[in-house]
Amino acid sequence: MKKFPNKKVLILGIDSIVGSALYNAINIAGGDVYGTSRRGGSDHSFLDVTFALDKWPDMPEVDSMIVCASLGKLAQCQSDPALSYAVNVEGLEKAVRKYKTSRTQVVFFSSYHVFNGRKAFVEECEMPEPQCVIGRHKAQAEEIVLNEQGFVIRVTKVIDPLYPRFTDWALKLRKGQIVEAYSNLFCSLVPLDSVIEAVLVAIREGWKNIIHLSGPEETSYYDIARMLAKKLGCSEDLVVPVQGKIDEMGVHYSHSTLQVSKVIKNMKLNLPDTEAVIREWIKGYKDWYNLRSDQRVPHE
Repeated sequence: MKKFPNKKVLILGIDSIVGSALYNAINIAGGDVYGTSRRGGSDHSFLDVTFALDKWPDMPEVDSMIVCASLGKLAQCQSDPALSYAVNVEGLEKAVRKYKTSRTQVVFFSSYHVFNGRKAFVEECEMPEPQCVIGRHKAQAEEIVLNEQGFVIRVTKVIDPLYPRFTDWALKLRKGQIVEAYSNLFCSLVPLDSVIEAVLVAIREGWKNIIHLSGPEETSYYDIARMLAKKLGCSEDLVVPVQGKIDEMGVHYSHSTLQVSKVIKNMKLNLPDTEAVIREWIKGYKDWYNLRSDQRVPHE
């Protein structure tokens, strides 16, 4: 890993999955990291981005501000658009006003939901046409970041070692329980480590504008659950297909892939297919599961 000493980085939402992984990686790379979190008991400065600006904590001037504080669940944003706007758009606006200086690179995580889902492997130069609440708010937030000469990374489904949906499925499958999985909703998986590597390069080299980071294919949640069952040595018949209520989530078309940007291809970043992601995820899951058993923690 290349170093970037003397870089000061602020992470909003530092206790999130992506935020905590970035915190560890930047520390290892030699950067100085500051963070905010809305979690009680966090070691970092407390911040709820819906607070009025005068309640935001003061922070040192930084070279990069990474915005991981967001409301990212599709259904939650669709059912509460006011909260989605307050977090995903107004929260970003406040962060820029409070913490950005002339030297600060703003790094923002966006989503394939800024597009309408009609087309697979959308390029970054194509115009957004969101079909759901989170897509509209991510597109608005992108405009704010780009107006500040910042960096937007549109990414598909990020999979961390304890991705909650997979963990829930795995625990049920190992108990012989039925798992219901959407057969009409698709995703394109990207390992968390690959996202972190791309962001570290973006910080070190001061990237601007938009890049796309995506898996090489899209797979239904139903097929993913069956892959998981097979690789865990469980019966694939335990996985039952169900239809997601996509209209209620504002989703009308199902494509979820992005065309990987040239700079990412040049990095030769690890972007494996779905089966390889599942295989690697299971290695981490089994280590975690065995550790829980060794510590005599109840499995469920």
